[in-house]
Amino acid sequence: MKKLLLLPIILITLTLSAQGYKVNFGVLPEKMQQEPRHILIKIETTWCSICKMQDKQIESNEELKGLLSSKVYYLSFDAETTETINFANNSYRFIPNAKGKGRHELATALGCTDNAYPVWVLLTEDYEIKGTFKGFLKSDALKQILQKL
Repeated sequence: MKKLLLLPIILITLTLSAQGYKVNFGVLPEKMQQEPRHILIKIETTWCSICKMQDKQIESNEELKGLLSSKVYYLSFDAETTETINFANNSYRFIPNAKGKGRHELATALGCTDNAYPVWVLLTEDYEIKGTFKGFLKSDALKQILQKL
């Protein structure tokens, strides 16, 4: 009986620790107020297979997850989400095109101007773009970026 009671606690703990290196736009302002850090945003889409490969690479690398949780606030952002996003004291929304698809204003504001994903954007504590990287980043390259901060 005691084992059955522990199972939900173990599952919740594993779920929280697996995603502990990511934050979302809703909690970012509070986190930035408590402890300003650089921000790393991976702009992706749901249909991007390279983005999914990138996620699996990160998920399987404990050192990389540790750097993402300690050095930056790391966010994944779907460039085609229809949700309004509040970021850096501005509100951004989805802009549909004539074909019914479109792109989010935030993706464009962060420098994502074509349909090649992922696009990585590194921002300073003051929300200024410090660097942009396009495509799949190997673990070592991503670690180097983070270790220099």
